[in-house]
Amino acid sequence: MPVFDLFIDEKVTVWRRQRVEVEAGTIEEDAQKLGDDLGDAACFDSEFLSETEEYISPSENGGCATTVIVEQGAKAVLWANATIHERSSESLN
Repeated sequence: MPVFDLFIDEKVTVWRRQRVEVEAGTIEEDAQKLGDDLGDAACFDSEFLSETEEYISPSENGGCATTVIVEQGAKAVLWANATIHERSSESLN
């Protein structure tokens, strides 16, 4: 019987933590300034908080698939948990 090399791609949500520095008079002003303009801070480091990873359903993803099965090297989706499964070609490599 043949053996196939497949990938299961899953869309998830996850929190990312960034270490930033912002100049302000107090920590409260710092947080307010940062919250008002997230692009205003210099990011020194970031990490995904893997323990916060959660699977999402197609209904939480606008009806699009959140789990697909593809064959290694193939561009076609073999199976999806929703009928809409738009995916970028670079994610199928």
